[in-house]
Amino acid sequence: MFGIFNIKKSKTSEDDTQKNISINTTSSSQQVITKSNLNVLINANDSDPDDPNSFNISQNNTDELNDTSNILNYYLKHSDTQANIVKDLGDLSTGPAQPILPAYPMTVFGRQNRSFNAKYYNEFKWIEYSIERNAVFCFCCRIFGCSSTDHVFTKSGFTNWKRLGTKFSKHSKLNAHAATQTHLINLAKMDGHNSSKITGNILCQVSNAHKDFVLKNRSYLKTLIDILLYLGRQGIAFRGNIENKDSLNRGNYLEACKLMCEHNPQFKQVFNGEINYTSPLLQNELIGICAENVRSMIVTEVKNAGSFSVMCDEARCHKQEQMSLCIRYANKFEEYRQYYSLREHYPDAIYIHCMAHRLNLVVINMCKHVKYSKTVFNTLEAIYVHFSTPKKNKKLQDVQKKLKMNKLTLSAISDTRWVCRHKNCKAVIESFSSIVEVLEHEVEEDNDGDVSRAIGILATIQKTEFVVNLHVMHFALGIINVLSNKLQNKMETLGHAASTIVGVIGTFEENRNSECFSDLWQLIEEFSDKQNIKLELPNKNLKRKRKEPDLLRDYCLSTTTGAEDNLNLIETAKDYWMSHAYFPVIDAIINDMKTRFSVESLKMAKSIDTFLDLQYDKDSYFVNHYKILLKIEEDDLKCELKVAKKVYENQKVNNSKKHNEQLKSVISYDTYPNIYKLMHVALAIPISSATCERSFSSMRRINTYLRSNMEQDRFTDLSIINIERELSNQIDNEQILNKFSEKERRMQL
Repeated sequence: MFGIFNIKKSKTSEDDTQKNISINTTSSSQQVITKSNLNVLINANDSDPDDPNSFNISQNNTDELNDTSNILNYYLKHSDTQANIVKDLGDLSTGPAQPILPAYPMTVFGRQNRSFNAKYYNEFKWIEYSIERNAVFCFCCRIFGCSSTDHVFTKSGFTNWKRLGTKFSKHSKLNAHAATQTHLINLAKMDGHNSSKITGNILCQVSNAHKDFVLKNRSYLKTLIDILLYLGRQGIAFRGNIENKDSLNRGNYLEACKLMCEHNPQFKQVFNGEINYTSPLLQNELIGICAENVRSMIVTEVKNAGSFSVMCDEARCHKQEQMSLCIRYANKFEEYRQYYSLREHYPDAIYIHCMAHRLNLVVINMCKHVKYSKTVFNTLEAIYVHFSTPKKNKKLQDVQKKLKMNKLTLSAISDTRWVCRHKNCKAVIESFSSIVEVLEHEVEEDNDGDVSRAIGILATIQKTEFVVNLHVMHFALGIINVLSNKLQNKMETLGHAASTIVGVIGTFEENRNSECFSDLWQLIEEFSDKQNIKLELPNKNLKRKRKEPDLLRDYCLSTTTGAEDNLNLIETAKDYWMSHAYFPVIDAIINDMKTRFSVESLKMAKSIDTFLDLQYDKDSYFVNHYKILLKIEEDDLKCELKVAKKVYENQKVNNSKKHNEQLKSVISYDTYPNIYKLMHVALAIPISSATCERSFSSMRRINTYLRSNMEQDRFTDLSIINIERELSNQIDNEQILNKFSEKERRMQL
């Protein structure tokens, strides 16, 4: 802050009074005080004479301004920045204080009055003038000098204007001071400081170099993390058999780094250095951090969902049991492997056995107990094994191409592969002609070691027994396959699955009659005529014909005996296979499904289905089970269901959307809080562990026989990255790097 006032001095001309007074106090910029602007400040403060903080100049004290030496004293006395004006020398941020005044205070030297002159600023750049002390100082010695013995230019100030001299004066004190070694050293320090403002000092330069070095290391590690995530998401092996520098193939991880070196010189510099962080130990650590990041994202989503269910299943991989643990919640399904004890911590949790597994057990049990069914699937397995060799498979494909048939797609019969049985039945029926032709050709040539197996398969598949039971199994498994596909859909709810199960059981019951078998028998006859197979009764040992008792020979019999029944017993092939093939299969499926999918086991499922239809009075089992846990108000729930049902019916316009999707668009927590909480639970309850089964395919791709020695932790983490591609694509390598750098590292991060 600086003041503005009038200056009256008899010895100065009018031109001199118009000169500017420049005072450099707290900044290096010049601050100007002019005579013409003094009245502005005086007039502005005269309006409030009672204000103690106002700066008023009255007629009584204007005499103080007549002497130039009193100008600054008056300003210091009345200005509220007096403390700052006293300390009027420069510092490192402002530089030397070099105020320019129209006239400097006079000092008497004998008969002469002498004062400081502003021309010394141009001759000596390091000089500075203190208005408060009316003295000059050496800026560089005062700031940078630490043990200077010349206190005149550093502490007290030089005031002998007579001996000040000029730059070329022999007796000049300024020249004498400028020639001292201390001054020259301090002057060099000041020059170094001024240059450091532009280029930075040594510490700044070292700091910038260190910063660039750290950024280069972090950029290198981010690239390593990206390579690692790419290989993990794709399920590609990381390491090679031999990873030394002389190896032609050092593994996918190092080869990817080598490829990156060709396009990134900065990456190449660090990679070829002493520390490149590509060791297996640090590789596992980075994989673990990435997998933990994915788990954190899953946990966050599950917590936000509130209600969730847990699905788990096991599979063997290299003689070790691997558990796939999946969490289902509204809108999404997330998978990861882990172990928990749920019943101990969550006693209200409902255990639901996988319905798809239960349905598969129905098929397995039927194949075990129905004689002809077991024979059919054993034959299908033999056909699969016989044509599994490339040579025989090529012959079969050539014949299929010649006959313009679809390619045979047989698969191995497995108890855990649910659709393989129906798929194999369909494939053999469609490709029966090509199979017979290839087998007959093998038998005729008789130049193969497997000709005996070809003879056995050919003889079996051309029997009436095989043809009939093949079509019966194809019919029954076709109905079951509808339910199996529905149960494997991860978007289906438990209630809808229960309705489909009841529908499948009803379908089998309706088709257990002679009319339905007649339609099937017609297809069997058409197939047999096309393949030149005669439908006949099986060869079986008939009971010994009963003889008439000798005592009855002399009598006339009015009723028939057992012997007469044998003579009149005539059974057609259709009736025989209906009672010995069709009905046993249908009965076995119906009985087993009713046992495994009993009314009690589907009680919760039906109740959920009723609730999702916005009905409460018909079945409240689901609501009663969760009302205490979710703090449901029954009266409020009933009212909400009535209103929501009407709203849903009015807004039900788009028929392409499923019921659950339309329902979620209507139900909101603010309007229907009780329905909202129960609906989240209903949609979270799974119907099968098919989602877990899907993760097993990733397990086989990751832990191949070439990677059988992989440690369990590494296998688990890579499975997370591979299965959860959607989340692993969202990983921020900056977060991974920050987590990695929390420990002490040889590389500066």
